[in-house]
Amino acid sequence: MSLQELKQTHDEVKNYLLQEGGIEQFTTYEALATKSLLIAAAGEMERKFNKLLKDSPISYGSPDFLISFITSQAIERKFHSMFNWKSANINSFAGLFGPVKKAEIIDEFKSLSGQKVIKDFIFIGSERNRIVHKGLATESLDHTFDEVWEKYLSASKILEILEKLLVKKLEPTPPPHARP
Repeated sequence: MSLQELKQTHDEVKNYLLQEGGIEQFTTYEALATKSLLIAAAGEMERKFNKLLKDSPISYGSPDFLISFITSQAIERKFHSMFNWKSANINSFAGLFGPVKKAEIIDEFKSLSGQKVIKDFIFIGSERNRIVHKGLATESLDHTFDEVWEKYLSASKILEILEKLLVKKLEPTPPPHARP
């Protein structure tokens, strides 16, 4: 099930419970659905981040053995250690690319008013960690499903921005008959 399908199902169940159920059933469902969305959104973002980080050396023509090493030693199961989830920025992540690229990444987010994108991304990651490590059943989330959904949509833009900065776009080669 995609996150879009999860949202659609949530909206249908929400409408049903508000019409046919009761506020107590809706409240219980909303709390569980919101935490499920948060964890699913964090998981999807982690998978997309990992793909982006793998695509970067591929786009620069790195050999397969180096891509394999980067994937197994620098990407897999390392996502949560790449960020300082207690901060409201991505400086620690950007710093992993060295001082020049760090400055470029930070400047790009500042020029795009990307602070909300970063704040929403950090929210999803840090809240996911809190709920997973302290307990899905016992931890509460002080946001509604729709609020988490909006934060997810906003946070997803971080991937588009980083792809532009980290993945080399190859110019298409003109067909042989179009070359001089």
